[in-house]
Amino acid sequence: MRNRMARLGGAGFALAFAICAARASAGEVLVEGGAAGVGSTWKDDGGAVGQLRVGWRFARIVSVDAFGRLGYAAVDQRMLTGVGLGMTAWLPLPKVRPFARFGIVHQHEESVPAMGGDVFGALVGVGDGIRHRGGVTFGVGVDYPFAKTGAVEWLAGADFGATYFTDTRGPQWYLGGGLHVGFAWSV
Repeated sequence: MRNRMARLGGAGFALAFAICAARASAGEVLVEGGAAGVGSTWKDDGGAVGQLRVGWRFARIVSVDAFGRLGYAAVDQRMLTGVGLGMTAWLPLPKVRPFARFGIVHQHEESVPAMGGDVFGALVGVGDGIRHRGGVTFGVGVDYPFAKTGAVEWLAGADFGATYFTDTRGPQWYLGGGLHVGFAWSV
């Protein structure tokens, strides 16, 4: 199952690069930060996650993204630290831009008490008691461009997403929704 998801993700990235490279000679650097409320398939496991996403958008409709997440979930008082790669596709409407996202994610889960005196080690994934998990993430949302200064377009947005992990060492599903702000810099 994991190999199939990795091959599917790789094929999607290759297709996006091929289509967009043929159509666009320049693109946009995208940077956005946001916060979300999350829940999981574990009972009473609410939490919050912050995220930073950086990407390169081709032809104003498809981007390749890298993202990092840092959050907290209630069951086992655990920190959630994740990194991933993904793609976003927009519908380029004049006033708002609906989008859909897909990506692969590697997440660390560790209880806050177990972090002890090695917070840095826990954040970079080498601390004691960390569960390393791999999965897929997907979501939908909307961006609202609210200002433009030179080559920079400022945006705000909202999204809803889900992450699925194939193993059972933690919750298999996380669901959440949040808000983000950022910019697209035309290069």
